[in-house]
Amino acid sequence: MNKDLIYRILAMVLGIACPLIMINWFPEVKSLSGFFETEAVPLFIVMNIVTAYFFYLLPNWKISGVLLFLVTAVPLHYYKHLHDILAVLFFISCIFAVWKSNRYRFLIFPFMISISIIPFSLLWAEISGIYSICVFHTLMVWERNRLQKEKKEIESIIEDI
Repeated sequence: MNKDLIYRILAMVLGIACPLIMINWFPEVKSLSGFFETEAVPLFIVMNIVTAYFFYLLPNWKISGVLLFLVTAVPLHYYKHLHDILAVLFFISCIFAVWKSNRYRFLIFPFMISISIIPFSLLWAEISGIYSICVFHTLMVWERNRLQKEKKEIESIIEDI
């Protein structure tokens, strides 16, 4: 397994596991950014920075990476409106990146469902959006590995000829 693949898998695992771990520790928190004001802040920061860097390395996801970094750097407690604007822009940029990719565009629909959850639970709406992003990237990693494997098989056949 190459280093790039390991890093991508790490980012996705953090994106899936960290919110669940943090909710288990602090079930009263109402949004992901609320974890910034708990003892779970190191986990929150690591999850976001690893993911932001992962996004920044991908062509269609650079803006999402920068916005996620800024959401993490601008604490909700001190700069609520700016933080909220950056968070909304982050999720919009993710929807745009999925759309721009021309692959797995159907995953925009779970994002739309996430938006409909906001009046009931901002936290679960955010987690639903994050999971949509994780599914997208998991599918992309799977497809990339499948194509690389096919390429190696073709090269092997060509060498045998």
